[in-house]
Amino acid sequence: MSQIPHLLTIGRIAAEEGETVRRIQYVLSSRQYIQPIAYAGNTRLYNSQSVELIRAALAEIDSRRANREAVPC
Repeated sequence: MSQIPHLLTIGRIAAEEGETVRRIQYVLSSRQYIQPIAYAGNTRLYNSQSVELIRAALAEIDSRRANREAVPC
């Protein structure tokens, strides 16, 4: 018997990551390689692999932002 995958909505991902929904939406719109695994009506659903990609993208954004702020004027 196969396991049922654990799928998350954008709102659930945002809540679990402590981010705003808008920030998760930005990551998804700017990184076309992160695609939903399924749909429930119009709701996009993401699996754990997609969530890992979102986490990595958020870390990359934060890292670039920190480096930019660390540069003296």
